[in-house]
Amino acid sequence: MRYLLICTLALLLTGSGGCSSDDSSGSSGGKLGGGQQCAPAANASCEKICVAKDCCAELRNCEAKTCYDLDACYDECAGDDEGCRSECNDKYPGAVQALSDFRRCSDSCDSGCADSDGCGLTGDDSCTDSCLNGTCCSQNTACVENSSCVSLNRCYATCSDDACYEDCGNTYPEGVIDFFLLVDCVGSCGCGG
Repeated sequence: MRYLLICTLALLLTGSGGCSSDDSSGSSGGKLGGGQQCAPAANASCEKICVAKDCCAELRNCEAKTCYDLDACYDECAGDDEGCRSECNDKYPGAVQALSDFRRCSDSCDSGCADSDGCGLTGDDSCTDSCLNGTCCSQNTACVENSSCVSLNRCYATCSDDACYEDCGNTYPEGVIDFFLLVDCVGSCGCGG
């Protein structure tokens, strides 16, 4: 679990394609260097984009508070062994709240991203959800696999005027085609709006 957490954090922090076990610095990977941004790789999933965008402060705080060590300690505990977890908390007291904050933030990225039983983005109602995971599954999958399409979708969700929509389109031009192919398909389902 620790290696997975570190690889996930390293991917978000460096934008690299993943982790390598031959780190010449001797660290486990995922450590922040000076001035690095929380930016996902170009092919990152919706959740990783969300975590990089919305959980950057929590991610940096977690890095500073040795969350990796606390997480590794938890992994060594058997099942729900609260005594063991309590010992881990005592061993890494500064990391407990930081790890909890990061997990809470990253867990919130699950909603509005991918439906593990579906094709990608989810809808606000059963008709739209059914459309996204049925009729428009290929367009939905194409959008989710295009980080610019996902970012454009998230950007548009904050807009209330034409200038904002135009700014989003200019910021994420690589996502425009996949996004509008998905929108056109969903519009053909007749779900209302």
